[in-house]
Amino acid sequence: MTLQFSNRAQQNTLMSSTPSEDLLKQSELKPIDPQRELERISFSRSRQIMIDWDQVVASASHSTPYLVGTGIEYLRAELERLWGYPDGLKTDADVQRIGIFTLSVDPPLVIFGVPKSQRRYTVVLAPNNTVQLPPLPPAVTTMAQYTEFWANVARVSSRDDLYTEMSSVDLAPAIIYRQYRELVSLRSLGASLSASADKIAARELDAFLSAADIDALTASYLTMKSLETDIGLKLERLRDRARDLGYYLTLEKESIALPDGTKFELNAGEIYQPYLTLFRWQTVQYRRMLVRNDDWFSSSSWVLQIPYEVQHVQQVSQYRKIIPDFDPWVEKERELAVAGFTVFRFVRLGEKYLTQQGEPIEQIVQRCELDVDFGNRCAVMIPVYEQGLVSGEVLARYLVILRPRRGTQPIYLPRLYIEEDLLFSTHFHSVEVGELVESINLAPGEEREISIEKSTLAEQETRRTATSISDLNESDRIDLSTEMEHEASVSNERTTTQSMSAKVGGSYGPVSGSAEGGSSSTETTRQFARDLQKVANKASRAVTRQTRQEVKTESSLKTSATTRQSTKITIRNINDGRTLNLLFFQLYNIYKLSLRLEGMAFTLLSGREIIAGTGIVLPEIYPLHQLPEVLGRMDLAGFPIRPNDALLPGASADALDAAAREAYQKLVVAALTRTLQEYNLGASDSSESVDIDFSGVDPHAPAAQQIVALTRALNAIQYMGSPVTPPGQAAGESQTLVVGSPGLYLDAFVGVRPGTEPYSENMRQLELERVHAEVRDIHARAAYSEALAHRLYRVDPGNVVSGQSQSLRSLVLTFEKPPLLGEWSLYIADAFVTDFPITSGDLVQRIAFANDQTWLDQSAVDIARIVHKELKQELTFLI
Repeated sequence: MTLQFSNRAQQNTLMSSTPSEDLLKQSELKPIDPQRELERISFSRSRQIMIDWDQVVASASHSTPYLVGTGIEYLRAELERLWGYPDGLKTDADVQRIGIFTLSVDPPLVIFGVPKSQRRYTVVLAPNNTVQLPPLPPAVTTMAQYTEFWANVARVSSRDDLYTEMSSVDLAPAIIYRQYRELVSLRSLGASLSASADKIAARELDAFLSAADIDALTASYLTMKSLETDIGLKLERLRDRARDLGYYLTLEKESIALPDGTKFELNAGEIYQPYLTLFRWQTVQYRRMLVRNDDWFSSSSWVLQIPYEVQHVQQVSQYRKIIPDFDPWVEKERELAVAGFTVFRFVRLGEKYLTQQGEPIEQIVQRCELDVDFGNRCAVMIPVYEQGLVSGEVLARYLVILRPRRGTQPIYLPRLYIEEDLLFSTHFHSVEVGELVESINLAPGEEREISIEKSTLAEQETRRTATSISDLNESDRIDLSTEMEHEASVSNERTTTQSMSAKVGGSYGPVSGSAEGGSSSTETTRQFARDLQKVANKASRAVTRQTRQEVKTESSLKTSATTRQSTKITIRNINDGRTLNLLFFQLYNIYKLSLRLEGMAFTLLSGREIIAGTGIVLPEIYPLHQLPEVLGRMDLAGFPIRPNDALLPGASADALDAAAREAYQKLVVAALTRTLQEYNLGASDSSESVDIDFSGVDPHAPAAQQIVALTRALNAIQYMGSPVTPPGQAAGESQTLVVGSPGLYLDAFVGVRPGTEPYSENMRQLELERVHAEVRDIHARAAYSEALAHRLYRVDPGNVVSGQSQSLRSLVLTFEKPPLLGEWSLYIADAFVTDFPITSGDLVQRIAFANDQTWLDQSAVDIARIVHKELKQELTFLI
């Protein structure tokens, strides 16, 4: 490469450089790397560890570690924690010390207090079998008396004048209203384009139009008209989504007749929330009475109408107008602040819920316990998220809790999950030709214009309804990820729900509408891979349906509103005697699918409410090496159960509790090991995603040793990075996905039978021979001219020779003068053929060949030369 510059001082300045090899490499078109990931979907899934609780807790058994308790164990544990005994009272001295917290004894009521708090707890006792109350504090001085006291407790309540209240702030109305206003602003533009299209079409139709003009006018007209139709369909779809979320969006003004004859007006563009109510009204009705009067002289009668009122009651649907607020939580915070509450709005970072100042929710709740006045003025707002396969986590609503109390009552037994970090990816593999889409036949010599159209008919548009707030944010893209999101939300293969990942929302109780985290995640990773493949196949079929292309000739017209992309090509059949068949085939892109496990962690739902009465259980995330901490948090202290006395008859309470905890932890470790085997390399029916060495875990060893050995094995875990193979599929066998391509494959086939009569075919054959002869003549003249060019300025060789073939195995050479005697070599077009001797001075010499020489064919013209091997005399001639 040379660059030339010029200036006043030096007119010619040259700069030369060599081309950059890297730049050339970057500009080359290469096939895509099969290992390159085209679609990457990262998400989490929780695999529940199935603990057989029937082997842990039973109503009457001699083998389970625990038996069902009285139901108030968690209250006893809570009070003991507040008294400063988090592990419970152990000795008689401990029992005697708590006497200071007994504020009042009025059988069967006992009132307890807690240090540093004005909160009071009322214990209600029930008589025992002898209809006698147990010893009452502070007369209780031994552990036996203390245990007997709690065995007769009927219930415990907190003496608070104010109670916890809970509501929610929904974010859906703001999104619905925002999308409605955007569509309404476009509707006026669509109406203007539609009116302009009618005017333009009327003006153009005054003149004569050709076929090409008609098609161009039709395409432009439909494009201008389609916007108004598309906006109308999108508005109806938005209305359907709003209804599924519990809201009513009015597109036009509506009147709803009430039973009493009055009407309730719904204004266009407003959002309402329907609710059921009892409608009461009264009507005045009349009862007819016949009155008769008889006397001595005459008789008469008449009808009286006596009015009376009738009361009516009917359940009807009413509509409450919703005023959208784009920051509804801000308005709620302001409302609560005016009411005298201190508001804490939380955000979730990982598994933690923190305030704007970074305070965790546990700290706020603890402050409410220690300071009753603060607790009565406290309000917390907890975010609730929804999770999709592709869209990820979406903020759906806020739970607003007034006067929160620390949760003490377990609402279910602990649930432990293995949190899987999964990566679903697609890799391009190949392109395959599918079914025949269209065929077009061209007669000999015919020329035709072909139009390839990609169209989406408005009446074929699929309506989708929303079941979550994330559906309101969906786009109308035609890609695999979007379709997988849709298919996963409606298919029977429940690969994504609000409970797909336990760490997304935990358990939010009945008010929030969320499911308990991970409660349905009982299938293995291999089974999940199979279900995910089904979802991908359904999504690929949906994408294929939307990427179909139509092939039409120029004469075709469309009469329905459509959005269309067209490509026009002109094809001419150059064959004079054969038809040309154009075949259009559907193309399919073949992808390889892979589902890989990239990481694992533990997710624990302890079963204990973070705020009393709300059902909210926050998920706790632990890395694998924190297994001891996980099992410590799964302790059953405070649950309505008690150790089984049959484990150690006659043992102390501490020894009995330790034996029950030992047996319980062994059962949990065994269940965890069984679940981890589903991932382990070489295990039966395993996904073989990780390599864990379980050799050091002895199932007969004490629980503490098993926990240490299992933790050591999890610390050395190795992720294999290989795709998860679904059940029924051989290991290493790739999963494929077929997706319709927006392109078409065009191939041409010449007709088998002639398109003309035999006479014309013969004439065409003679014409072909004439053309071939002319071509041979041109080649001969060119070869002769080249031979003459080679002879220019060459020293006279002293002899002239010509060659003529008698057969494919014989060549006759004729010399002008007697040739030189000796060995000669024959070359054809600089290619060596053979050596031959000349032993006499005859002017005619013959060369015989053992095999057929194709270059001796009369139809070809070649330059030949013979060279004397000793004297180097060279003679050239034409064959």
